[in-house]
Parts: sequence; C-alpha cells; structure tokens
Amino acid sequence: MFKLILCCTVVVGMLTACGVKTEPSKVVTKNVSNAEIDFEDHVAFEHKYLPIVEKAIREIFSDVSMFEKFGVYYISDSEKILKIIFLLDQPNSKEVKKLKTVLEAEMGDYVEFRVSKNPQEKLNNIQNEITNTLNGMKLRGGWSVSSDIMKQKVVVEAHLTEEQRSQLMNQYGADLVEVKISGVVTAMVGYVVREKDGKILVVDPNVQDYGAQGGESFHYTASWYSNVPLDVKVGQKIEVKVIEGPTTSQYPGDSSAENVIIIPSIIPDNAKLLEEEAIRKALASNEYQQSIAAADGWLPVIKEAKYNEMQKNWTIDFTNESTDQVVSIDVEDKP
Repeated sequence: MFKLILCCTVVVGMLTACGVKTEPSKVVTKNVSNAEIDFEDHVAFEHKYLPIVEKAIREIFSDVSMFEKFGVYYISDSEKILKIIFLLDQPNSKEVKKLKTVLEAEMGDYVEFRVSKNPQEKLNNIQNEITNTLNGMKLRGGWSVSSDIMKQKVVVEAHLTEEQRSQLMNQYGADLVEVKISGVVTAMVGYVVREKDGKILVVDPNVQDYGAQGGESFHYTASWYSNVPLDVKVGQKIEVKVIEGPTTSQYPGDSSAENVIIIPSIIPDNAKLLEEEAIRKALASNEYQQSIAAADGWLPVIKEAKYNEMQKNWTIDFTNESTDQVVSIDVEDKP
C-alpha cells in the first residue's frame, strides 16, 4: 500500500487538494533546527507542497496510487529543514525522471530523490512472511510486524526467545529486519472487582481526566485478565504485569497476565476482617446488588476501604466510570 509518512513529532494528515505552481524563493516554511519546527511550520509546508507533489504524480502516473510500484515518499525534518524525500525503486524509469525534473523545478531544495536501499515490494513480502511465521509460533502477548519506510526495514516487536530472534535475523539479515524483543511491564495496579470464565476484571482506583482533550473527565483504567493464579480473589489489590506491545482498544481491555503480584491486604488494629474480606462483603451485600450492580453499564470502582473502630465496621466507597458520584456501603467487622 502506498504510504506517506511525516517524520516529526506532530503528525498531520495527507492533503488531497490541488495546488498552484509556486517558486522556491517564496517558501513560507523556515530553515530552522528541529526544536524550532512546530505544528504551524508543518501545516504550512503541507499546504504549500503536498498539492504540488500530488498534482505532478497524477499528471505523470494518472493516480497517486499508481506511483506505488515506483517508490514511496515522506515528509522529513531530520536534516533541520522540512523537505519531501522520495525513495525510488525504479529511479531510471522515464516516469520517475520526468517527475524529478518537474518537482525540482517547482520545489528546489524542498524535495530530494534517493534510491531505495530495499524496494518497498520486497519489504512488503518479507512483512507478510514474518507475520505468517509469528502466527504459527503462538506467541504470548501482543506483537506487531511493520514496514519502517525511513529505516527501509521490516520492524518486528514481539516477546521472542533469543533462539526465535536469531532465526529471523539469520533468515533475513540486519539490513532487512530489525527485531525488538518485548519485555514484561506493569499494566495496572488496582482492585479485582469481578471474576468470570477464568478471567478477572481489575480497575485502577485512580481517576484520569481527559476532558481537556475532548474525552471523559472521570476515567478509570480497567481490563479483564486471563492466565491468573488460582489464589487471586475478588477484593484483592494486585499488580498485573503483561508483555508490552499492542493492546486492544476496547473498554474494559482484555489481555493475558504474565505475572500477578498480590499486594498484602491491610488489617487495621483491632479489626477482625482483612480489607479484601470487607470489600467482598460489600460486593455481596443487598445494598450493592440493588443500588450499584443493578445500574446499567456500571463499572465498579473501589475508591477506598476504611475501618471505623468506634462503629466496629468498614466503609467501602464505590464510584463509577464517567462520574464523580460516590456510593458508600457499610459492612460489619465480622467474619
């Protein structure tokens, strides 16, 4: 598939409008250091030069997608100046030579043509081969295989053994493939609030505010986890470790645990119940079943469990995704 990549920290979508011929001397972008190239510079550059590139490609190749077998191009700021770089698989074709003549005349130093070290078609074939190989390995955790146009390599990210990594490198070589071995990282620290079909639902009690980005103001990270030890129970606070890599975008998430650490439950002075036992009593109470569990779409978030020595009871504070409403349930401090 034809791709346009913006080599910078701010990614801007590809524009499709036709442009008007302009002279290089009237460039609106700046020759500045990487630290000074900002969002406005990239937008101005795209508005000025992408229409010129696309217009020339359409006139010579009939359609932008028809350029795919000849090479790829991307916007780069890696040399302290914004420019469009072409990586050519067929540099000597008459169509490419004509394109080079047209764009160099219109864009000057803001376009550069290079010969591909590894043709994109070859990289695509290797990407498909490695994908099929990894599918057969039944790897743990998420993994990805992608084509990095700027590096001109296929990049593999997966939880591989050294033997599996060596197998790929010996087959394809370092010039064609880069392998990144995924490690084990902490995915979440939270309370187990549900258990179903061998999986547990874990919810982080710490709220995240995405309101400024147009998201929810009260968001709690939550995910189902499989492959958990049998001694993990609802009410416990745990740390879940997973293999780093691509994850599902669904909410709550769904992943396989690589390691689960049970955080020792608190038992206050003079209390008879552990914190996790008090939480389980609250979750099993009629009040919970009638007021919280009965609510449509309710995702229980355990905000706090506190022991009241004077009353000889526990108060468990629950809240829900997308709200700051707190529901408190009291349970007796009795086993």
